[in-house]
Amino acid sequence: MSETGRKVVLVTDAMAEEGLEILSNHPQIELRNKPGLPADELLKEIQDAHALMVRSGTKVRKPALEAGSILKVVGRAGTGVDNIDVEEATRRGVVVMNTPGGNSVAACEHTFALLLSLMRHVPNAAKDLAGGKWNRKLYMGRQLQGRTLGLIGFGRIGREVASRARAFGMDVLVNDPFVSEELARECDCTLATREEVFTKSDVLSLHVPLNDETRGMINQATMKTMKPGVVLLNCARGGLIQ
Repeated sequence: MSETGRKVVLVTDAMAEEGLEILSNHPQIELRNKPGLPADELLKEIQDAHALMVRSGTKVRKPALEAGSILKVVGRAGTGVDNIDVEEATRRGVVVMNTPGGNSVAACEHTFALLLSLMRHVPNAAKDLAGGKWNRKLYMGRQLQGRTLGLIGFGRIGREVASRARAFGMDVLVNDPFVSEELARECDCTLATREEVFTKSDVLSLHVPLNDETRGMINQATMKTMKPGVVLLNCARGGLIQ
């Protein structure tokens, strides 16, 4: 307990003000909002914290969990928990919670923002136009209709991306060890092996967590199997690409 007798909730990454207001107004919670807290300061601040709230910036490794002797829960505002030592937390009886679905649509829309920008050369065209140049033929771009989108990962975000891709008239291949052919068909997609997705896709989009199985999945060897000019999108974790 804090000196006030309330439960201490330590927040070390930027959170929405609406959420912080709920915590700060709760009579049994003492909110300590310290976004961007350095690792050495985290070891001090976590000592009397009952709960820790993070995004992807804070690394919750063994030293922090050891220092948090009364810590009960780590809440991750987002989906991925690769910045948290889940195994060590579990060993210590600390519950790790995430918020799958909370940002699925936002991540999906960001994926399509990048895709359309790349297919239509928007950044380069905008730069030239701002410089007084009008290179219409140079930036004709490519349309999405009739092209094949390959999805590595078919969770909440992957399915959101697939539904919009189908609306654009794209064929969608999906690879996910936890997805059945029936579910893929229900989403008007085709289940495929990872190798098939790599070799047949005009656009390849990654939507998987970062772990030992997925780390570096996109590398020199796998890229050699892809189509020339394939568009590669990674709105998941940087470590997926070697």
